[in-house]
Amino acid sequence: MATCGWATPDSGSGESLLLACDFLSRQRIGYVVVCVRVDVAVSRIDDNVLEPSLHAPYRRMLILTGVMLGAVLLVMVGEEAQEMQLAHWIPTTALPRLAVLIPPWMGLWFSVFHTVETLVSQAVAALLVVGSYFVARVQRRFIAEVSRGV
Repeated sequence: MATCGWATPDSGSGESLLLACDFLSRQRIGYVVVCVRVDVAVSRIDDNVLEPSLHAPYRRMLILTGVMLGAVLLVMVGEEAQEMQLAHWIPTTALPRLAVLIPPWMGLWFSVFHTVETLVSQAVAALLVVGSYFVARVQRRFIAEVSRGV
């Protein structure tokens, strides 16, 4: 049977819930039954809801988050390059053949424009992100080999 009082992380229930059963039990016996029922209900909810999250696919979520951040980076870089072109800070070299392939809504939603400067800046940003991933991967392998003594 569940007991009333503080539930600490050591107790295994996971919730930090204070049920004032001692005070209420002095007043009426019915409140103790309510407290015990609430405590049991919370522990059942805790077991049913939080248990599956212990095996959440963190690696997949981190990879998906990284891909989405990379997409946001490309949009931001394309938008900034286009803004600098509109301010005449960098030249605008249009690619008329790409104007047919890239619809106008791509510029509005994804900041993909048919100019050399925006496409090159987005390509450089993508290469930096992908390159830093592979550099970190090589460094991690190198550190693992050095720590093993190979």
